[in-house]
Amino acid sequence: AASDVYKRQEVSDAAGLMLYLSYQRLEGAEKVKKEGNKTRADELAGEGVVLAQLAADYATTFSAFCK
Repeated sequence: AASDVYKRQEVSDAAGLMLYLSYQRLEGAEKVKKEGNKTRADELAGEGVVLAQLAADYATTFSAFCK
């Protein structure tokens, strides 16, 4: 049904967004680490890891329910 296609797209979009945000946080961590702010770099890296895990969870959900 059309609503199922829409839901699949939402799950796929969410996975992509989480992956993008994860990448942004990890790049930010590298930047502030080079600037000497290790504490903030660690915080950003931790956020990146959490977002990457969320992306993986969405991808798993997509694989399990949307194919």
